[in-house]
Amino acid sequence: MQYGLDVICGMWYDTSLSGQSWYCHGYRIDEFFTLSISFEYRIGESTVNIRQLDLDGFSEAYVTTERRKHLFDKFLEDLRVIKSQCSCMRIIVFGSFITSKKEPNDIDLMISLIPESEYVYDFMTDGLWQKNRDEVDVQYQRAEYFLKDAQQMVAFFNENPINKEKGVRIAKCVELIDI
Repeated sequence: MQYGLDVICGMWYDTSLSGQSWYCHGYRIDEFFTLSISFEYRIGESTVNIRQLDLDGFSEAYVTTERRKHLFDKFLEDLRVIKSQCSCMRIIVFGSFITSKKEPNDIDLMISLIPESEYVYDFMTDGLWQKNRDEVDVQYQRAEYFLKDAQQMVAFFNENPINKEKGVRIAKCVELIDI
C-alpha cells in the first residue's frame, strides 16, 4: 500500500512507512540513478529553490575542487559525529558551498534533529558536539517528536531576527536525502 502519493510526469513518490522511493511504471528508479529533484517554494515574500540530493549526487554536483573536497571530507567527519548523537535528523546545505564559488570558506548546514535520549541533557547544556566548527558551520533545531522539513527550516532561518538584522537569508539550498 502506498501513502502520500505525488503524481509527477507519470512517476510517483512513495512516502510510506517503509521508506521514500521514486517509482515509474512499477519499478523503483532511485536505485538506478542519482536522485536530483528541485522545487521552488514561496516562503513569505520570497521564492526559495530547494534541491534534493543524496550524498553521492551532492558530491558529484558540488565537490569540484581540492578545497571543496577538503570541506566535504570535514562535513562527512562531522556528520558521523552528529549522527551518533541523534535518533533522526534532516539536513539542508546552503551558502557559498552550493554556488559556483571555487574556494568557499566553509559549508553551512541547518539541521532539524531529535537527539538520542542519552544526549538530551548534553544538548541542553553544551549544544551539539562536532569536530570541525571552523569549516562546518552548523545551526540546528532540536525537536522532540517531529522533524522540520526543508521549507520549515528555511522559514525559521529567514525569520530569525539576527539573520534579518544582518541581511542574511536562504534563497537556495540543498536538502540531503538518504543520510
